[in-house]
Amino acid sequence: MENSGKDIPSEIKVIHVCDREGDMYELFERASSTGKLFLIRIVQNRPTVDSGRTIDTIKKLAPAGSIEVLIPRDSRRKIAERKAVLDISYQSFRVKKPVARNADKHLMDSVGMIIIYVKEQRTDESIEPIEWVLATSEVISNFEEALEKIGYYMQR
Repeated sequence: MENSGKDIPSEIKVIHVCDREGDMYELFERASSTGKLFLIRIVQNRPTVDSGRTIDTIKKLAPAGSIEVLIPRDSRRKIAERKAVLDISYQSFRVKKPVARNADKHLMDSVGMIIIYVKEQRTDESIEPIEWVLATSEVISNFEEALEKIGYYMQR
């Protein structure tokens, strides 16, 4: 992570985008401690400093807004191109260091991040709806900024 972007001009923003394989506390902590930006699709329902859980909490929030998008066809699964309405929620969290890593004193006890929840409104029972939970170190203060981060993930 430290070497990525080292030859890129400082005025260019570098964001580390990962799929679910990047859902590791050590990666979040390293990025946070070194000032690197990340956008990672997460699967772990991590505990927060306020005794909640990230995914449980974000899924209960009312959407901040919705957007209609065109989903390209999926040749492998024989699904035609379609329009979809995505509900978007986001919230800031402070995620606790995993208990299994408590002996690692070099790791911070918690890391701040914003979680974005993207869920397709189901209209066709035969198609599995899109559902993403993304974590980012980028600031999100409005719906448009959340959409921007979702766009980054879609570009991966």
